[in-house]
Amino acid sequence: MKNILTILTILCFSALASAQPDSLATYLTMSLEDLLKVKVKVSSTKSETVFNTPSTVSFIDREMLEKYNFLSVAEMLRIAVGMDIYQTNLDDNVPTARGVLQNYYANKVLVLIENIPTYQPIYGNTNLDRLEVNDIERIEVLKGPASVLYGSNAYLGVVNIILRKNSNSNGNVRLGSGYHRYGSTGANVSINKNKFNLFISGNTGFEIQKPYELLGKRQDLYKGDTIISNNDTIIHIGDSIMFFEKEMKSTNLNLLAHYNSFTFILNHFEYQHSHLGINPSFISGAGKPMTDGGTLAALKYNYDLSDRVNLKIDFAYDYYKRLWSSNSDGSNALFLSGNRLFTNIRLNHVLSDKFSIEVGLDAERRMRGKHVAIDVLKDTVMRSNLKNEQNIDEPSAFAQLNWKTKYLNI
Repeated sequence: MKNILTILTILCFSALASAQPDSLATYLTMSLEDLLKVKVKVSSTKSETVFNTPSTVSFIDREMLEKYNFLSVAEMLRIAVGMDIYQTNLDDNVPTARGVLQNYYANKVLVLIENIPTYQPIYGNTNLDRLEVNDIERIEVLKGPASVLYGSNAYLGVVNIILRKNSNSNGNVRLGSGYHRYGSTGANVSINKNKFNLFISGNTGFEIQKPYELLGKRQDLYKGDTIISNNDTIIHIGDSIMFFEKEMKSTNLNLLAHYNSFTFILNHFEYQHSHLGINPSFISGAGKPMTDGGTLAALKYNYDLSDRVNLKIDFAYDYYKRLWSSNSDGSNALFLSGNRLFTNIRLNHVLSDKFSIEVGLDAERRMRGKHVAIDVLKDTVMRSNLKNEQNIDEPSAFAQLNWKTKYLNI
């Protein structure tokens, strides 16, 4: 009996660490009754408590966000055990898990917003800066392969971003300023009336960082950099120092509306930042802006057909675009865009106290994308970087049986 209690104690503390590795002290002060009520959505097709989830899940909640004053989603993910954020020479924040390297695109960790997958359909990446941290209730992180539940891009894990849901009607206004040159503004409003709940927010911000020296891999200029124009100053190859100044601008709009069994989600964003060039080098676009933008719109339906049968239907449209300069004067640029249509139907039937079965259908269409090099001055396409462009239809069906006892969940 003593050995059994010891094992159960270790398992409980393991579940606690999995649920919130970096704020363990907070959960140790909670009662067991409250702790058992904490549920996550990312580990299965229905919400589970941290003790019953079949996967390794961490989450970063609102209390932790306010305590540490995170400025971005990337900062929040860096504290999750087993997760890291890499930066490419295009200055993208690429989430990764368990030390697995990625390329230019964040296409091995799937990002969800309210359990709706979002990514551009050509290379599979999304932008972590599409949401402001003040609009987030919590972030759930599933570590490990999750393609059975979520399909494409869930190779290393899944990040599920949950928007704020206030129980009372209220409004918040935020203003921020900082050194070197930094500013941000935002506002959100929550309205709760009978069965109708609405959360809407808008945010904008900018940052200009201090310049720093830019050299090649061999501590010299990249081949082909003979004359570089930077802030109207001509720098010749003989000069020993070039300075790169990073600038960022962002805007986003979010809406979460719930009425009876229906939920509508909207996220629209535009994020612009200067990048290090394709090579990196000034001659390949370093110091010029790169703009990411997109819109995710989703309609969710969740209805209990009976005490034992639940029906869920999700339908989503996802659009993504990217535009960035590819030479020193910005006259040449690369443009990438794509659309996704996604639908999911799931029926869960509780057969008994121990058994339940779930069946579902997924269908996704990744519509013909565009990746072209354009002449900005002439507004003409110079070449297409995609061959054999075509739409991709990806239907699938699944069924799973769940056996749940007091100590096991299989």
